[in-house]
Amino acid sequence: MLLLLVLLLLLIHYYRTTTTTTTTTTTTTTTTTTTTTTTTTTTTTTTTTTTTTTTTTTTTTRKFSPLLRAIYKKRSELVVVVVEEVVVIVVVVVEVVVVVVVVVVVVVVVVVVVVVVAVVVVVVVVVVGVVVEVEVVEVVAVVVVVVVVVVVVVVVVVVVVVVVVVEVVVEVAVVVTAATAATTTAAAVVVVVIVVLKCIHATTLAARELGHQ
Repeated sequence: MLLLLVLLLLLIHYYRTTTTTTTTTTTTTTTTTTTTTTTTTTTTTTTTTTTTTTTTTTTTTRKFSPLLRAIYKKRSELVVVVVEEVVVIVVVVVEVVVVVVVVVVVVVVVVVVVVVVAVVVVVVVVVVGVVVEVEVVEVVAVVVVVVVVVVVVVVVVVVVVVVVVVEVVVEVAVVVTAATAATTTAAAVVVVVIVVLKCIHATTLAARELGHQ
């Protein structure tokens, strides 16, 4: 698309055409004078005057370049090409935006769930004073990780379905990009969940030691 625009900018120009016209006008004037006297003497005087006038006319015109005129004749086809390029760019932008929005929403939801679980465990352990067994925390961790994995799989399916709806003929690269983005985000979310659960686990152990004291 950018190459097409640059080509158009290079082609949209004028070139100067200078036409010089030289007109030469020659005017011949002949004057004949006849003199007759009484002694029968005839004198004839002929005077010829030649006048040459040269007129030079210079005309400068500005015209479209031949290549630009040819493109202008094909303007309908060119408009179709430009419209197709714009549509492709818009579709790609929409696909990228959809993928990013879906991934961001999933990340936010998972982070919120993890934070809520962490807060609940900390409140139960510290505020209520109930000592939670380590095994319980481990079970909760496994459940959360399983939930995250299920959510990630659902996100991948949703992204692919959305891409198919947006673009009927799905390019393989688009699907691979969507799946890669979702998988990468899922891995990052799982790592965050594990780190948060490790913190909860450590907090639980500390609270348990305090409860025994």
